[in-house]
Amino acid sequence: MFGFYRLSFGYLCPNGGCMTAASVPGPVGEDDEDEEELPDFHVDGVTDEEFEAETWTEEDDAALKAQFCKLDGGTAAEIEPGIDVLIIMVEGKSLKRPPSNVIPPGDEDDVPITSFTKRLRRIFDTGKKVRIANGLYLKFQVVNYQGSNLPSVPEDIAQTIRSFRRKVPKGILIGAGHSMGGANLIAANRDFCANFDLLITLDPESDSDIFDYRIYDDVENLINYRANAAYGFVGAEDVEFDDGVNGVNRYVNVSHEWIDNYVRTMVQQDIEFFLTHYRRTGTDPIKLAKDRTDQQIMKLVSQDKRSDLN
Repeated sequence: MFGFYRLSFGYLCPNGGCMTAASVPGPVGEDDEDEEELPDFHVDGVTDEEFEAETWTEEDDAALKAQFCKLDGGTAAEIEPGIDVLIIMVEGKSLKRPPSNVIPPGDEDDVPITSFTKRLRRIFDTGKKVRIANGLYLKFQVVNYQGSNLPSVPEDIAQTIRSFRRKVPKGILIGAGHSMGGANLIAANRDFCANFDLLITLDPESDSDIFDYRIYDDVENLINYRANAAYGFVGAEDVEFDDGVNGVNRYVNVSHEWIDNYVRTMVQQDIEFFLTHYRRTGTDPIKLAKDRTDQQIMKLVSQDKRSDLN
């Protein structure tokens, strides 16, 4: 009934109103008389009797969710007119670039961006309609962020998403992030109910107690590529997701540091397949990612490795 509740980093968080898991009330016993009374998270006007009788409606649920998805900070990127698809790309954190900075096209001359980012910009962010399939032409905007463990990055992402949803209500929203960038996209979903149509995470960073790698059902479709833990970095974990999320975890035998560059062809294919099949009845828009064999994955990885060497 309360699918939006966030259980993250030791706290029970209804998107902003958090209490320690240790303080969540259990069965009342003889030793519980002095237990501190917890705040009431009900929507105003809903009685305890209605709550306990499970007469809660979807409208009540939506109202309570809005109450705890408040977003006070952050700055939205400007949404270009006439676009059909917004792709939000978040790179891993860098000491060379200020956090929460939108990375504008052409800025790679000062601070190099990854081959992963360059590929998606070149394919999709053309300023004109891009042919995805026979008869399917879409106009894209790609917004890039530099990943950071500061809260300003998920806030900026969430503000950009809200602006896009207001201005392009029938538009398609895709998020793609590597390492800390993937963690920032997950945080935008967890803390601010960011409702991606497709979220692609590339070995999101997990070396911190502040991150909760569960994808909530504000996300419709999820693809997570995880790296090989033997290379010794902080990702290499499957991402958990709610029952309402159409998701898949896929293993790629590469290191955390290089997974973004070496899966860029797969990510491009995943996005194109998704856009071709999304909103079609009876079609799984991430079937391509689910059905790739391990041999097919490594063949595409080898292709991208050779491309980097040339």
